[in-house]
Amino acid sequence: MTTGGDDVRPDVVSALASVDFTRPLTEDDAALLYNSTEAERVDVARRHHDAALEALREAGVLSRRTVWDVNQRQLMALAAVYDVARRYWQPNDNRKPLGDLLKIMTQRDAEQVVWLLRWGAYEPDGGW
Repeated sequence: MTTGGDDVRPDVVSALASVDFTRPLTEDDAALLYNSTEAERVDVARRHHDAALEALREAGVLSRRTVWDVNQRQLMALAAVYDVARRYWQPNDNRKPLGDLLKIMTQRDAEQVVWLLRWGAYEPDGGW
């Protein structure tokens, strides 16, 4: 899946996709990366991301469920969790995850959040 457009050269995307970024880059790979466009790098990153997600799903690490699969009990649990957590979020603080809030909540509130998530069939340490 390529993003298309004049900024994406299929041969460059293919070459970038074959680079082993877990090892030090060779001079040729570094030059390829340096001379690639942002769109080409995004395309390769998207391919790697999609491949990693698919491998994790096949291994059973990630669920194929989406937000549209949430049932009434899960939705009620999320609403109750939000009611507790919103006291700790700053206005317009959309980037702070719930896990960070648990660290600053009172112990009682943190335990309540975890209980609600488990009641709603969510597992705080992964999956749902």
